Amino acid sequence: MEHHQQPHPSDFPTDSSITKPASQQNYMIGVLSLFSTCIFLIALVVVSSNIENGSLRANMMEHNTEIVHDSHSPSELKVAWLLSFPNSGTSYTLRVVRNASDSTTATNYCGKNPKDIDPVVDMNGIGPHVLYDRKLPERFILTKTHCAGKCNNYCPPSKYVITAEKFKSECLTECTEDPSAKHGETRTRYDPSLVGKAVHLFRDPFDNIISRFHLHVKSSLKQERDDSNAFTNDPTGLQAFCVNQNAHWAEEEAEILGEAITIAARSVPCHADFFRYVQWHNYAFEITKNLSIPAHILHYEDYRDDFDGTLSSVMDFLELPRVVKNVTEFYWSNYTGYFTNEQRSAVAAYVKMLASHETWYELKRYFD
Repeated sequence: MEHHQQPHPSDFPTDSSITKPASQQNYMIGVLSLFSTCIFLIALVVVSSNIENGSLRANMMEHNTEIVHDSHSPSELKVAWLLSFPNSGTSYTLRVVRNASDSTTATNYCGKNPKDIDPVVDMNGIGPHVLYDRKLPERFILTKTHCAGKCNNYCPPSKYVITAEKFKSECLTECTEDPSAKHGETRTRYDPSLVGKAVHLFRDPFDNIISRFHLHVKSSLKQERDDSNAFTNDPTGLQAFCVNQNAHWAEEEAEILGEAITIAARSVPCHADFFRYVQWHNYAFEITKNLSIPAHILHYEDYRDDFDGTLSSVMDFLELPRVVKNVTEFYWSNYTGYFTNEQRSAVAAYVKMLASHETWYELKRYFD
C-alpha cells in the first residue's frame, strides 16, 4: 500500500502569497493530495467491511459471467415434497393444489402424466419432472414421492423392512423414461439441497389399508392375475385377504421382525400393511428432521372437516396464491364395517408399539 504524507502547515500559502500563481498551484496540489488520501481511506474501510460480511463476495459471484443460472434454477425454485404413503390422498392433494393455484406440480415417477421438463435440477441436471402443462410456481413446487418401504400386499419382509438411509435415497430418486434402458426407464438420485419444504400427508390407517386392498383387487382384475377372482371387493373380501396375507410370509417375518413384534402381530389383520404404514411415517419424520426441512402436517380427513381452512394452510405453507376459489370437490369414502372392534383394538396396540413419538402423536386421533 502506498503511504501519503500529509502536508505540513508551513507548506500552505500565506495570505500575502495567494496572488502569486506558483503559490496558488502549490496550494491546490496540497489540498487535492489531502482530499485523495481521505477518499482512499474511506474506500478501504468500505471494501474491508464488504469482504467481512460477504456482500462483496456475493456480488462478485452474481456478476461472474461464468456462472449461468437457469430461469428456474435451484436458487429460485425449490422442491416441496408431498411425503405420502400410497393411497392416502396423494393424487387429490396434487390436483387440488394445481387447481387452486393455477400452477403445476411435479413427481419423482415415470408414467402417463410427467412431461419432459425438469423445473428444479441439481448441478448434474437431475431433478423431478413437472406434471401437466401449466405455469411453474415461483417458490416451491409440490412434488410427489412415496419414498421406500411401501410395497403392496404380497412382498416379503426382506423387501419392506428397510433402513432410514434406504428411505432417504428413494425419496430423492427420480425416474426418467428411457427406451434404451433395461426396463424402459432410468432411476437417478438428485441432491437433497433441491428440497426446501415437505408436506407430510396422513390418512386414517384403517382407511388407508382398505384403499390399498381395493386397488389390489382392481389391479388383479385388470391385469388378469391368478388371484383376480380370489377376493370380493367388500369387507368379507378384505378379511379373507388379510388371513391369506398374514400366513404368506409367516416364517420370514418371525426371522426378520423378531419375537416381540411377531407375537404382537398375531391378532392384527393385514399386519404387514400396518407395519409398512407405521415404519413409513416414522422415517418420514426422521428425514425431514435430519435434512432440516420445514414440514407441514396434513391429515386427509381435514379436507372433509374444514376444506377451506385445510387448503388455505397448505397453500400458505407452499407460498402459493389461491387464484381459483372453486376447486375439485372432495369425495369421502365411508369404510365403516371392514374391521371389528376387537381387530381395531389389536391394531391400535400394534401401531402404538411400532410408532415413534411423533408418529403416534398424529395417529392417536384415529384410535380414540
